Amino acid sequence: TSARRASLRLIRRALSGSGALLRAEPNGTVLGSYVDGTLMLILPATIDLDGVIWVNIVAPDEKVGWMVQTLLATATPAPNWGN
Repeated sequence: TSARRASLRLIRRALSGSGALLRAEPNGTVLGSYVDGTLMLILPATIDLDGVIWVNIVAPDEKVGWMVQTLLATATPAPNWGN
C-alpha cells in the first residue's frame, strides 16, 4: 500500500457571502468560514456523502474539519518560490 500525504489546497470559490464553511463532520456543525484564496492543509481522508465528496482539512487557525471538495483547487507556487 502507498502512504497518502497531506497536501496544500486553496479555496477557489466560496459559494455564499458567508465564505466556504468548515464543518465538524460532513453536513455537520459549522466550525469556521474562510474566504477565497485561503490555504488549507488537506488530510488523506475523504467521505462520499450522497455523491458529494468531503475532504478532511486543517485550516490556518488549526481547526480540523470537513469541506466540500469542489470548493478547493491545488495551490501552485509561483516560479522560483522559496528560492
